[in-house]
Amino acid sequence: MNLATTDKRIRRSRRLLREAFIEVVSELGYEATRVEDIIVRADIGRTTFYKHFKDKRDLLEHVADTFDSRYKRDLNLIISEPESFDTQTAVAEMFAQFAKHDTFFRLALNSRDVPIFYDSVRVAMKEMLTGLYDRQIIAKGYRPTIPFEVVVERALGTFLALAQWWLSDESQALYTAEQMAEIFYNLEEHGWVSVMAVDL
Repeated sequence: MNLATTDKRIRRSRRLLREAFIEVVSELGYEATRVEDIIVRADIGRTTFYKHFKDKRDLLEHVADTFDSRYKRDLNLIISEPESFDTQTAVAEMFAQFAKHDTFFRLALNSRDVPIFYDSVRVAMKEMLTGLYDRQIIAKGYRPTIPFEVVVERALGTFLALAQWWLSDESQALYTAEQMAEIFYNLEEHGWVSVMAVDL
């Protein structure tokens, strides 16, 4: 067997284990998930599992590292593209990425017994929004009257809350990524009082 074939088999085994891990932990929770559950779902042998990972924790860290290197890279490409300079367009692309990898992001946002995923997503999205808002402030000559960090934290909280709600089975079927971006933009640009037409 040549090196290329071996590498392909390694990548395939790791991909199957990542996907099985995310699916099983989403269903059972991390603490209740056993290595046996993962290998049955991945349809690979126990020996193959231990060729790649020491234990369940080792696989967990591998999945988190994959997010950092792959999904985070895809997210960062959004603000590097000139056509994504517009805030609403960029946010729509963020929601589209969440939909594309919805199983992972649903687990990251909803499962509190794997905080490493939530923390990774939060850091990635904070970097994204910081870059996006910084470009908008420079381009439009804004002079924020509150600390920039507070603006980003508010936007981050709004985005993650909307994404968590949207990724539920019922909500994702009702709204597109573009519509979710419009909701986010309206909340951030005009505030909930204006959006709800509340007269205070």
